[in-house]
Amino acid sequence: MKPLTKPLKWFNNFWNSYNIRLVCLPPYSPQLNPVEQLWKGIRTRFFGNAYFETLDAVEAHLVKALRWVEANTAWVKSFAYFPYIQHAI
Repeated sequence: MKPLTKPLKWFNNFWNSYNIRLVCLPPYSPQLNPVEQLWKGIRTRFFGNAYFETLDAVEAHLVKALRWVEANTAWVKSFAYFPYIQHAI
């Protein structure tokens, strides 16, 4: 990944003073966005090829899924705890 370009040099300098380096991400990079992986895991694990009669049924199922996710932090870490995140924390 390359650093931000010249027009934002003052912005880069500001963050560099706090020892923060900003980089541009590719236009489409779901593998670099942990929430994309999390939603993919939720869809796969809880929804699959399910059919729901109403939107309320979908919402109720999603609430159950999110409560399960909240209680299973190790599962969440498996999607979101990449080396580049570990070094950032």
